[in-house]
Amino acid sequence: ASAQRLTLWQETFRLCHPARGIGWSEGMASPSRMADGGPLWHGFMNDVTERKALDAALQEAGARYANLLRATKDGFWLVEAGSGRLLDVNDAAVSLSGYTREEMLTLRVTDLDIDFQGEKYIAQIQRIRAAGWGLFESRIRQKDGRIIPVEVSVIPEVGDHKILAFIRDISERRRAEQALRDSEFRWHFAIEGAGDGLWDWDVASGICF
Repeated sequence: ASAQRLTLWQETFRLCHPARGIGWSEGMASPSRMADGGPLWHGFMNDVTERKALDAALQEAGARYANLLRATKDGFWLVEAGSGRLLDVNDAAVSLSGYTREEMLTLRVTDLDIDFQGEKYIAQIQRIRAAGWGLFESRIRQKDGRIIPVEVSVIPEVGDHKILAFIRDISERRRAEQALRDSEFRWHFAIEGAGDGLWDWDVASGICF
């Protein structure tokens, strides 16, 4: 078809080299018409075996990355650091926020995180970049208006202006901590109200303290 229409030919194909075995080659040529009407090709061929291997490795790494994000129970945000815009999220992040994936990709971090707004967000990004990572607690406002406590683990992408953030709901942890504090308060209140003495006794040594 290229020879008949005198259009550019370009193709990537496998070949068997007598010394290197099976590899990949890329060819490109442009035909012109000779006096006898036959085509005269002007072009080149390149060995692209290494490039194809790199492409395959990148696809494999991308598949592992996607599987990891699907498997984790933590929410994941890929964030454009400067603007705070959400570039990608996983299913756990969608479930945590109450928004659809499409809705989340129209939002910024500051639309969800109520503790890091304006200058506080900028300062936090600067701290993360300087340290090379970050781990902190914050609060997220869900679509229905409810506010939940979260633990945020973040890593800046090397040589890029993006932030990888994993968001963990710590509501159960906070409730357990509050229940423990309430229990300790009731225990101390009961002891003080009883008017009885209280001590610890080490049976082995006979020491009271």
